[in-house]
Amino acid sequence: MGVVFGSSTKKVSRYIMGILDWFKPKKAPPVQREQDIEILIPDGLKLYPFQAKGVQWLSRRKRAILSDDMGTGKTIQMIALINSINARKVLVVCPATLKLNWESELKKWLVKDQSIQVLSSKSAMNGADITIVNYDILDRFDLSKHWDIVVCDEAHFLKNPKTKRYKSLFKNLNTKRLYFVTGTPLVNRPVELWPLLSQIDESWSNYGYFTTRYCGATLRRVAYNRVIRDVSGASNLDELHKRLKPIMLRRLRKDVLSELPDKTRQIISLPANGASKIILEEQALTKRKLTHLESLEAKIEAATSDLEFAKAVNKLESYLSSQFVSMATTRRELGIAKVSAAIDHIYDILDSGEKIVIFAHHRDVINMLAAQLPGALIITGSTPVPERQRIIDEFQRNPQAKVFLGNIKAAGTGITLTAAHHVVFIELDWTPGNMSQAEDRVVRIGQKNPVLIQYLVFDGSLDARIAKILAWKQQIFNRAIEGK
Repeated sequence: MGVVFGSSTKKVSRYIMGILDWFKPKKAPPVQREQDIEILIPDGLKLYPFQAKGVQWLSRRKRAILSDDMGTGKTIQMIALINSINARKVLVVCPATLKLNWESELKKWLVKDQSIQVLSSKSAMNGADITIVNYDILDRFDLSKHWDIVVCDEAHFLKNPKTKRYKSLFKNLNTKRLYFVTGTPLVNRPVELWPLLSQIDESWSNYGYFTTRYCGATLRRVAYNRVIRDVSGASNLDELHKRLKPIMLRRLRKDVLSELPDKTRQIISLPANGASKIILEEQALTKRKLTHLESLEAKIEAATSDLEFAKAVNKLESYLSSQFVSMATTRRELGIAKVSAAIDHIYDILDSGEKIVIFAHHRDVINMLAAQLPGALIITGSTPVPERQRIIDEFQRNPQAKVFLGNIKAAGTGITLTAAHHVVFIELDWTPGNMSQAEDRVVRIGQKNPVLIQYLVFDGSLDARIAKILAWKQQIFNRAIEGK
């Protein structure tokens, strides 16, 4: 761990011993005896066999994670559970963009005449049977009343226990049953699982043990005799997968839906042309960054006092902050430079008669694409929720609507775009979970064709390196969550 300077060495030692006390795991609760329930759904509707099995699995567990692959009907399974266990008071927590979708699905799949309220920042809870609220306004409401079921959709929104949304939800939550629903429970690294797992049962409540065992946690000294835990790694993933199986249900499309084809990913290298200068500048900038980082890290290692150490750390933090802005600017410039080459590729696809779904990150890039794609249907973060649904319906139903253009995050959840089977990413997102969410707008129930997903990159550019890192992060996800 290195030498700790200053007069408070004993305090730091006691602090470390306190951390070590966290490492002992708590015993898992006994597994409940499994009994089947009668699954209730409205006349004229039906569940796939795997969905019915999912409802039975959920019914046997008071707290669990439903992590079926995206597009497999997780919402429907939760509503069927509400029906089948006679849940009278239900709280659904979800992103704002999914509130209307939940309301629509509930009206379609509920077997009883239960009242539904969709909360907004200006409304008050009226005692409805089913309450739908988005994460960002949780702090405005008293959730301490008794709930038969609480459903947290897109539960990876709760990956950080320090956020207001997390604290607001669990501060006084009183519920018989709690279910987390997400196709991407692990977005970047295993530590993101702990906030959900700690709410499931006490065997997962020990943060110190969890991060040490499954996150490769290490202790590092920082300025002023402080010790912090680095929990950004991954370890013992096969064991983690085995421990997750009793409380996390995950079925892949390829395993349960024969009509849903596997998606195929391709990395397409675009001709640099006018972007060559930007790429070279980016490469030179990256090289200078690495050299300077090595110099700053060497000064930290060579520090012989707390004062020297603190100064070196502050310089490093300041440099990283400034370079983040520089990197973001470079990514935006590369995205803009990519548009002209990407347009040629897109029109090659359109010339074959196919519909196409296009994702990008920066608004400037989206605007430039839209200018060269007349009639494109567009969803960004500023698109009103009612307008989103109109756009989706137009793309799905109108044979003449050939192009959907969306922001990776804003259009990456809660929508269905199965009218297309070709997806093109003009820009990439650093987070593999966001990419996977966006891809699976097309690979959902109702998709009858093989789906091709293409990442457009410049060789030697930041996007090309991101594509490789995304592949590495996806491997971590597969081992921890899917046991592969």
